[in-house]
Amino acid sequence: MLEARIDWDVVRKRMIDRKVYSFIDLAAATGVNKNTLNKRAPFLSTTADRIASFLNCSPLDILTVEEVDQDDPPTDSIPALTPPPAAPTPKASDAARRTQRQALTPARVEATPQQLAAEAERRRVLLEQAEGRRHG
Repeated sequence: MLEARIDWDVVRKRMIDRKVYSFIDLAAATGVNKNTLNKRAPFLSTTADRIASFLNCSPLDILTVEEVDQDDPPTDSIPALTPPPAAPTPKASDAARRTQRQALTPARVEATPQQLAAEAERRRVLLEQAEGRRHG
């Protein structure tokens, strides 16, 4: 089965060109949660769009198509859009950093079935385009 994944080596090279040296800075600049930038984490097509837009390239430039085994856990499922569990009481300096981070992070909302269907369609189209590029 074919699966589109973000090519993090390409992303890193383009980040260096833009003088962005950490994924935390990339997350802040794109509005993408830093945990979403995990290599094995599933991603939304809007994530690829945001990263590509920031790096001044096409989403197809940062995607790679790989053959995956059926035994591998699926990575094409959309992650739950629920808030994280409450953390233990933080120190005052942690609270200041969290407030600053929250100002940069968009609010999380539950996805509707229509949004999930639209995301699945966008992924299908991106995968077809990436597959066409690989053979083209």
